[in-house]
Amino acid sequence: MKTRPASDYIFAVAKIRTLEKHLIGNDAFAQAAQLETGAALRLLAEAGHYGDVLARAQTSGELEAVLGNSLGALKRQIQELLLDQCLWPLLEIKSSRDMATVLQDFPNLFTHDYIRHLIDMHNIKTYLRLLALNETQSVLEKQISFEGFISKHVFFQSYSAGLGTFIGKLKFIHKREQIIDYSHYFQQAMEKAVNEKSFAALERSQADFLISLLSRAKRIPFGPEPVLAYYFARSNEISLIRLLVLGKMNRIAADKISERFNAVYT
Repeated sequence: MKTRPASDYIFAVAKIRTLEKHLIGNDAFAQAAQLETGAALRLLAEAGHYGDVLARAQTSGELEAVLGNSLGALKRQIQELLLDQCLWPLLEIKSSRDMATVLQDFPNLFTHDYIRHLIDMHNIKTYLRLLALNETQSVLEKQISFEGFISKHVFFQSYSAGLGTFIGKLKFIHKREQIIDYSHYFQQAMEKAVNEKSFAALERSQADFLISLLSRAKRIPFGPEPVLAYYFARSNEISLIRLLVLGKMNRIAADKISERFNAVYT
């Protein structure tokens, strides 16, 4: 498939670098977690792209409407900047099949790597969920259809042997000419998911890992990568606002909210 040269993205990347300055930082989220709901909304509204419409949200329905509109506006903005339209499906990924389709359609190393890591995150979570539920291996084999960097056989061959064997295999995952040690990032969270049936730590550690991958786009001067990285960073920001504010509306303790926060794009 013919794609646009990276130099065609000079204007788009310049625009993205300006927009990145308005992303909400870790400190703002940490401060907001300690405030009452109204003050937290005002702080987040001022720190980001949301304005008074976010600050005025008083119910979960109003919050969802604001954040839904923000996400819709973000997608439209990114479509204007993302000149390779074959990448637009990345803005609507709902399954590993969607991810695999983009892998086939767009020959970009950064994008390929990110999507394959996304597939790995999805497959790891599926594996652990089924292991925690004591499902049979046949159920696992039906639900893991696509591969990222982790071969399907790694999941299948370690399932009956238990979590320790799986964690051991995750130390040596091949990524072209290098080795990824996924256990370094996820071992404690994986053990908690299976032993305590709690996936909050896993979701946080996976989000942290993916954000660290996106941050590498800051070193890419031209091309679609910074545009996509900004989109995923803003999507993550919207999810964190939802997590924080809904938690406050439901009177969840600040420390319980904060422990679910992943890092933001910096």
